Amino acid sequence: MTPTSSLHKADQARQPTDTRLTLEQLLAELVADKLVTQDTGDKLLALRRNFRGSDVHPLVLLADQKWKDPRNPKKLLNLEVLTEWLAGKVGLPYLHIDPFKIDFAAVTKVMSNAYATRFRILPVGVTSTEAVIATCEPYVREWESELARILRLDIKRVVANPVDINSYLIEFYNLARSVKGAGQQHGTSLSDITNFEQLVQLGVSGSSMRTTSTSCAWSTGCFSMRSISAPATSTSSRAGTWPTCASASTACCIRCIRFPHPSLPR
Repeated sequence: MTPTSSLHKADQARQPTDTRLTLEQLLAELVADKLVTQDTGDKLLALRRNFRGSDVHPLVLLADQKWKDPRNPKKLLNLEVLTEWLAGKVGLPYLHIDPFKIDFAAVTKVMSNAYATRFRILPVGVTSTEAVIATCEPYVREWESELARILRLDIKRVVANPVDINSYLIEFYNLARSVKGAGQQHGTSLSDITNFEQLVQLGVSGSSMRTTSTSCAWSTGCFSMRSISAPATSTSSRAGTWPTCASASTACCIRCIRFPHPSLPR
């Protein structure tokens, strides 16, 4: 494996346009930036050849190695560090997605779930003049001009980690459908709910709006949120925190709060 020219220069030259990132490409850049040794990169490539056909994003494969960051030996080259590094290489803003700052009701109207999944992108913001789209594939750009033409908005691309994009993509669209469906079922103004913070508040104080829905992600492996402290009036069977999802080590997802598992006390 030999180092290639920088990703940013390649992007400017439009050489890898509409192609997905490869493990070889990213390893070459990591070696060039002295974040990974040539020998270490070659060993991973040799091992990786035994697993052809996998659709796992190369950033995830690299993060799974748990290599130490030579810039700070106390830290690892984890997924966020590698994603931020990639953003700098391609000359795009880096974004750590915070669901509490995103109007999921608005962004899910920008494109369909299937369209977002196809290009590994996620709408994270929209105004009267601009749509902000998170991507983990900075060279796949065929969607950009098409979306700008359909929406009649400027498109701003940002780089976010592929695991977050995939997880939030599923959760945003499911939540949008759930809120719309619940509003129709109860004849309420649930359509006014646009973000996770409002859903948390609904889960805390809106007990009358709770449903016995069994479509909760609890039993199917939900998207895991950061730990959320619950007030003393919480209906949780575990004092002080929301119930821990069987499929995650942290607090259960907002959907499980909005649509609590049938076995939980109400």
